[in-house]
Amino acid sequence: MSLKITIGLVIVAAAAAAAIFYFEPFRTEEEQVDKSPWFYQVAQEDIRGIEVSHLDKHVKFVKTGKTWTFVEPESLAGLPPAWEIFQGTELILSGPRTQRDLTIAAATIDDPTQYGLDDPRTIVDVELTANRNLRFKLGDPTTSGDYYYGEVVGFPQLYLVVKIWGDVVARLANEPPLPAWYVKRDIDEIVSVSIFREDLEPEEGNAILEFLREDDGWVARDWRTSETVPERQPVDAEKWDPIIPLLSGSPNVRIENVRVEDEDYSRWGIDEETCPEGSRQRRCWSGAVGAIELRIPAVSVGGSAYLEHISTVIGDKTPDGTGYYALWETDQFFSPTIILDAEWVETLMGLLDDPPY
Repeated sequence: MSLKITIGLVIVAAAAAAAIFYFEPFRTEEEQVDKSPWFYQVAQEDIRGIEVSHLDKHVKFVKTGKTWTFVEPESLAGLPPAWEIFQGTELILSGPRTQRDLTIAAATIDDPTQYGLDDPRTIVDVELTANRNLRFKLGDPTTSGDYYYGEVVGFPQLYLVVKIWGDVVARLANEPPLPAWYVKRDIDEIVSVSIFREDLEPEEGNAILEFLREDDGWVARDWRTSETVPERQPVDAEKWDPIIPLLSGSPNVRIENVRVEDEDYSRWGIDEETCPEGSRQRRCWSGAVGAIELRIPAVSVGGSAYLEHISTVIGDKTPDGTGYYALWETDQFFSPTIILDAEWVETLMGLLDDPPY
């Protein structure tokens, strides 16, 4: 599922948060309108930690200052979740308003096994300021399949939680919101890859070497050889085949700075520059090394197919020589500085010196 579809589901879930029902059958219709209860209610700005367990999956996040990062699983500790997916989570978990349902015969949980709350499929812990904590559980789905039975730990009331809301919360554990620059790509989905080098000044065109997937294999276009669109040339399989596995992404991606508040990346060898006239980019960069861009098929929230550009700008080499500082190009209001594997960067950038065609 594409990130943009997931964003759409989060938005739908936020709207669906109003459709959680609390069982209390002995109230009149008038009282129902006057006293619509909350499943629970907390202020978004008070949320400091989120922990979700769903079946055999588990994830935990913590907020430090303005920035959320993974805590668990340990392999993701310190990694910021994908902002475009995670941005609605605080709103969703701040607590939905409910309406009463007069068709249920139980107002409280006398026997949790009847509702799957003795062994719930989803458990969520919300850590708040002032050492406060809240836990809620989602048990079995109702017969209609539209809701989950819900419980706020420490309170006896039985709730009916709209399914899409519960599913979006559970998805945090089932499909952790990994940032696009961290995810390893399926090579079979890659349509093309372009490599830019800042230190090259070709006489003809631009310092760009592009590889495109065609029905009968990969071809190369060397933009240094022409001021117009260059001809496509078959790749040399002996040279190109060892490169293909590298297209999925850099191994050993690390975080240098989770959130660069001033958006000044020059300290890592990545300088902002004026975008060329007519450019559709919000910001343009020059780097000590260059950039690597993948293009993969994607589908918008509206269902339109398009090619998603995943571009990473490469900066200076790290002092220990094991990596290169890098910046994933995005329209979000902040991006972390990451470190990519040095051998991976140098192998791909080296293709411009020894083209595989």
